Amino acid sequence: FENSEINRLAITHVDPEKETLGWELYRRYPNDPNAQNGPHHVLRTGEPEMADISDDMLQAGARDEEHLQILRDLGLKSYICVPMQARGLTLGAITFISARAGRLYREADLQLAFDLASRAAHAVDNARLYKEAQQAREAAIAANRAKDEFLAIVSHELRTPLTSILGWATLLRMGGIGEEQQNEALETIERNARAQAQLVGDILDVSRIVTGKMQLDLQPLQLSNVVMTSLDTLRPAVEAKNLRLTLHLDAQQTGIRGDAARLHQVIANLVG
Repeated sequence: FENSEINRLAITHVDPEKETLGWELYRRYPNDPNAQNGPHHVLRTGEPEMADISDDMLQAGARDEEHLQILRDLGLKSYICVPMQARGLTLGAITFISARAGRLYREADLQLAFDLASRAAHAVDNARLYKEAQQAREAAIAANRAKDEFLAIVSHELRTPLTSILGWATLLRMGGIGEEQQNEALETIERNARAQAQLVGDILDVSRIVTGKMQLDLQPLQLSNVVMTSLDTLRPAVEAKNLRLTLHLDAQQTGIRGDAARLHQVIANLVG
């Protein structure tokens, strides 16, 4: 019973032909949700129903002659419908129908039906609670995994500008570099310090990171300039490892709209 819609889950009878006939009846003549009796009414009111079934009742409830004939073929004699309730919630309903002559339901049968419905409802409710607990556990595991991945990425992102700052600062302290290169070193240190500050701001703004809504500062850029600036930042770290970094750029300038700071991060990660 979900969203005011009833889905029949099972029909069972000792006679397989009558079970098939029951499913055929359900398929061709579904219950009227506004009926004043039957499963919908029990679900709306939370009150049980019990009645003996006469031919007059069948005729009153039949929608056409074929429907009436199917009802008569089933040989319905007595009826009980009780709600399945657990923790104040109505989860469904169970219907019992006697198709045996002389077997009419009475108060003891109604109490037994209540007991069976209650046990079934608690079983369904426990299964639902278990499923919700599993989903919560899986969500917690996924959140922890995402946190670990995030910390791994952040630690790498923080090291990249720091490495450049330390590399150029070391060269400046050692001396032996020209004025032009000194200016380049200072510009690189300043640029990476700003990038570091931006990364720290991003980390502190956890809500945007978690929801994947990082803001981009889109500006017209020359992609070659972004690449060259990024590699200049990395060059001291490269040279410290006795490696050689060469750059081959297409002669044709490529203009884009992008976030220079984010692109620097991407290039630094790729080259690193």
